[in-house]
Amino acid sequence: MLSKTTNISKKISFGVLILLCLTTVNVKAEVVFPEHQNKYVNDFAGIISQEDGAAIQNMLENLDQQNGIEMTVVTITSLADNGATGLPLKTYAAGLFDTWGVGAADKNNGILLLFSLDDRELWIEMG
Repeated sequence: MLSKTTNISKKISFGVLILLCLTTVNVKAEVVFPEHQNKYVNDFAGIISQEDGAAIQNMLENLDQQNGIEMTVVTITSLADNGATGLPLKTYAAGLFDTWGVGAADKNNGILLLFSLDDRELWIEMG
């Protein structure tokens, strides 16, 4: 009797593992990382004025040139608009950071500041 119970437990555990793997694959397949428009300012939500965008870009260019720190500011309308419904902003930010290749991997000098307007969230990813 004990071996039947153990066998059923193993089958259930295996089934749950398969479902988790399939769910993860589907979530990753739907996520959209936009192409960056600029090295320093990427306002996909359209909330940064041209004047402010130019000022931010100037500050970040100076930060890069003087200190070797590559930073980009990114705004998105929402995670849902990027196929990332239910995904934590920090997870989306890490994927965007890696996709864009912010900073130099050997120097660990990249910073991505991501703001999601409709989600009312902000995340800073460093690496």
